[in-house]
Amino acid sequence: MKAPVIVMGMHKSGTTLVAEMLHRAGTPMVLPGVDPDYDSGTRYERRITQIINMKILGARDGTRYLPALMPIWEWPQNPFPTEFLPQIEAEIGDENWGFKDPRTTVTYPTWAQQFPEGARFYVYRSHREFLRRCFKKSGAKSRRLWRARREFNAWFGYNDCILRNFALDAAAHRPRVVLRYEELMRAPELVERAAQLTGVPLFDARNFDMRRTVGERAPASMLEKLYLMAAEVGNRARLKTLYEKLAQIRLAPTLIEESPIEQSPIEESSRR
Repeated sequence: MKAPVIVMGMHKSGTTLVAEMLHRAGTPMVLPGVDPDYDSGTRYERRITQIINMKILGARDGTRYLPALMPIWEWPQNPFPTEFLPQIEAEIGDENWGFKDPRTTVTYPTWAQQFPEGARFYVYRSHREFLRRCFKKSGAKSRRLWRARREFNAWFGYNDCILRNFALDAAAHRPRVVLRYEELMRAPELVERAAQLTGVPLFDARNFDMRRTVGERAPASMLEKLYLMAAEVGNRARLKTLYEKLAQIRLAPTLIEESPIEQSPIEESSRR
């Protein structure tokens, strides 16, 4: 069985786009015959790897639903369930393959022990862009604020795991690349450079007409603005440190369109 290509990053951070790029370039991310489609729920994910992740995280039968915002990065983990290896081998055969599941970002050290070779792709997104969706939802203000607090905590947890995982890959000399989603959507050359860096072909599946390619956008509501101000003040040092570390390992664009990517004051200060 060939080494897998693994895509990691928090949910809603661009992992599906990267998985689609791999799949359409010849690295199958789903079973043969499965038509991957984001809106139908497939999202370029393999059911078997999802089950393995849930087993590692403590689900007895491997089917218990683990909500994305649970602090799974703090949980003790089980060893890799090797009883699933024959099923993986039967599904993959001698073909290239890859997989993505946001939970792999947390369980990756276990996967790396079982599959020590293969390229790794990481994607992260700014906290402001990520938290916007919490304030677009309908419902009581208290509910939206509750979700934003949980999302913000999860954003730290998953991106801390990216730093940990990247260090493991660097020590093992695995091909790896870290992409910032906002830059990936606006810097034309990043796809080709990521493919060259990892040695894995990528199909450019970006849609440059999407709203994610626009420049700076102000918070959509006063509630969002006030929450971001309070959250950034309360986590200033932690945010600055995390952005600095991610900036050191990400694949930085050399070409980018005119309007600047939105940055919080903390992000801007971390680049000075």
